[in-house]
Amino acid sequence: MALRSWTGMLSVAVLALAVAAPARALDVDKYLPEDTETLVFFNVKQVLGSPLVKKHALKNIQDALKDQEELAKQLESLGFDPLKDLDRVLVAAPTPAGDQDKDNKGLVIAYGKFDVDKFKAEAEKQAKDDKAKLEIVTVKGGGVEGGDITLYKVNVPNQQSGKDEPMYIHLTSKTTILASPNKEYLVNAIKAGKADKKVALKNKTIAAAIEKLDGQQSLGMVIPGELLTKGPLGDLPVKDVLSAVTVVSGGMTVTDGMKMEFVLDCKDADGAKELKKNVDEWVNQGQLALALLAGGQKELAPVLELLKSVKTTNKDKSVTVKAELSAETINKSIQQDQ
Repeated sequence: MALRSWTGMLSVAVLALAVAAPARALDVDKYLPEDTETLVFFNVKQVLGSPLVKKHALKNIQDALKDQEELAKQLESLGFDPLKDLDRVLVAAPTPAGDQDKDNKGLVIAYGKFDVDKFKAEAEKQAKDDKAKLEIVTVKGGGVEGGDITLYKVNVPNQQSGKDEPMYIHLTSKTTILASPNKEYLVNAIKAGKADKKVALKNKTIAAAIEKLDGQQSLGMVIPGELLTKGPLGDLPVKDVLSAVTVVSGGMTVTDGMKMEFVLDCKDADGAKELKKNVDEWVNQGQLALALLAGGQKELAPVLELLKSVKTTNKDKSVTVKAELSAETINKSIQQDQ
């Protein structure tokens, strides 16, 4: 497919993380839209270089890429190896989801090493061969100083709707690629990045949470608390407890084991105390249920160990949840599966 050379490089980051340092605050990226309220970042290179992935997963990931012959050929024509050249990916979006004006907005920022000349040549070739799949779009006067901006419009199949949806891509530099389903949204991000000024997010609470993130984590995120009650959890009895949460932030770090830490900020101290009480209860219930199941299903043992490691603390309006899986537990589980 003509799309693979563009969408494959971003999906590889997600696939690599699914197999699964001193703290450094995460800067508010200069490309982030001002209305960003949801942010997820993937430190792809850190994950692929971790002892856990190198020992147990990297060979499988490499083989999986080789098996995708068409994708492998197109990546080669681009001079791009996602397992070596992709550093990190950020995904930002406004919220709440469900707002028709916001549903098609979002921004993907990919950092790495890109051969821009090869990317452009391949895009021009594919646009010539099949305009229905890839189209070159010129935004007249869209640049900071009135210059034109070249975008690549890729029609991405949506499995849910069965229809193709546009994704606009901009080859920003040898180290940066931007993408968005909304052309205007992407152009605004390009302008903001070229202006090279510190982004002032409209939601100051979200901005503060982003700046507190550990930029060295393998996976990090900040999401508004309201998303917890608008998803599947919104139909469960826990909705009333989760409605006290204003922001969820934190993430996961992969080394030779795995560590997770999330902070749930609440509207008030009483809500935080009640939330901690409920989280502790949910963890205990989960441990009891898994203890009964894990005896006959060895694959559940790591999940049980993870739940056993959960520790919650409460301070003022926040609840912190930490958990980890040791290298020993993971290695033992993998050996049992082999």
